[in-house]
Amino acid sequence: MNMEKILNESVDAAPGESGRPPVALTGRGGGWKARTTFLRTRLFFFLMILFLAGCASAPDRLAMDPAAAWPGRCETVRRSLLKEPSAGVVVTPRPDRSYSIPYWVIVVDGVPIPIPPVRYRDIHITPASFSGGLPTVILVGAEPPTAVTLASISPPAPYEDIFALAGEEPTKEGRVLTMRLFGGPVAHDRLMEIGFAGRPADLTCRPDRWEKEIALASALVLKTVGNPLEAVHEGIAGRRGWVTLSAGADRTNLWQTTLPGTGRWILIDIRAAAGGPFQDVGLAVGRADMVRAMGRPPWLAALAAVLDDPENGKLREVLADALEKAQFTPESVERVRSPATGVTR
Repeated sequence: MNMEKILNESVDAAPGESGRPPVALTGRGGGWKARTTFLRTRLFFFLMILFLAGCASAPDRLAMDPAAAWPGRCETVRRSLLKEPSAGVVVTPRPDRSYSIPYWVIVVDGVPIPIPPVRYRDIHITPASFSGGLPTVILVGAEPPTAVTLASISPPAPYEDIFALAGEEPTKEGRVLTMRLFGGPVAHDRLMEIGFAGRPADLTCRPDRWEKEIALASALVLKTVGNPLEAVHEGIAGRRGWVTLSAGADRTNLWQTTLPGTGRWILIDIRAAAGGPFQDVGLAVGRADMVRAMGRPPWLAALAAVLDDPENGKLREVLADALEKAQFTPESVERVRSPATGVTR
């Protein structure tokens, strides 16, 4: 898997998947941008939920009485969700495996991140796009499919109208219903906690449960966006968040860690060959007790220094020199020496 493909997938596959907020990495452009197209394939779900809640524009008798509307239309939603493999995957504690596999380690925001100890040839560093953000790093192994992406996003504002997630403008009715369902604007990570804890089978479709189950149905819809999930695990000790596993192309395990925070959210994506020695690499994220591999390369230490102080040009020169000695591509070295302009921290 080459750098071009990794960059393209970062743009096209990242928004909203694995429970993340609806933003996407603009790989070459240097930042993050709002995206709504990621939910186009799920839009009919949201329109259905809007209608059930009595917020749709079509003023039929059932829409005026959402409790009466719920049973029949809930069944339609449930049948559709039962066809989505991700909808039935629920969060579980992280299993105790992979921690004895040696990894190189880089610490970002206090989180130890395992780096498969293989040869790497490409690196792309994008400056932070918001104050307090970290540069985005895309690291590509010499042999596919190994790749690591480290990024941060500004914490998304709570949703005043969860039904506007499908790309519609927030409405007064949507805000009122969101207040009724959640007691006020709902945080994205709270919505995902509901989705990751539930299954389509939890929808009883009883009239007296329409308020709680509309919230659950909305969260389940979000859970189905992106590659089909194989597993969802709790985040690292001491921090909220989640770790997901999905199958990529060409027998690839894609581990995606999402760690919400007050000043920034940390996103960690690691690809490894399914069936290979690093197939469970995502389970080691945040583990201070993971085994350190020998021979941690100088370029990785230099990269850690750049992430700690991204505005320091001298540190970037040290990193560029280390990458050159490690035989990274000339394009990678030049990108580090001549970075794009980002947002000052």
